[in-house]
Amino acid sequence: MSTKQSDLSAFGKAQTEGMLNLQKELLETYEQASRAWLDRVRSEVELWSRLGEKLTATRFCSRSHGRLPKMRWRADANGGGRWKTAVQ
Repeated sequence: MSTKQSDLSAFGKAQTEGMLNLQKELLETYEQASRAWLDRVRSEVELWSRLGEKLTATRFCSRSHGRLPKMRWRADANGGGRWKTAVQ
C-alpha cells in the first residue's frame, strides 16, 4: 500500500507542477500581448500628436479656403454630370 500511496503522491506532484508551468506560460503570453498592445497604443498616440502639430503648423488650408472657387455638381439628362463653378 505504501508504493500505491507514493505513486499517487508522485502523480499529484507532477500534475501540480504541470499546472504551475502551464499558468506561468499563460502569464508570460499575456504579458507579451500586453506589451505589444501598449507599444501599439504609444505609437498611435505619437502619430496623432505629430499630426496635430503638423495641422496646427499648416495654415495654408485655412487661409486659402476663401479663395477657392465654389464648385457644384451639375447633372445632365443621361444620369452623368460634371463639376461647374458656381455663380455667386
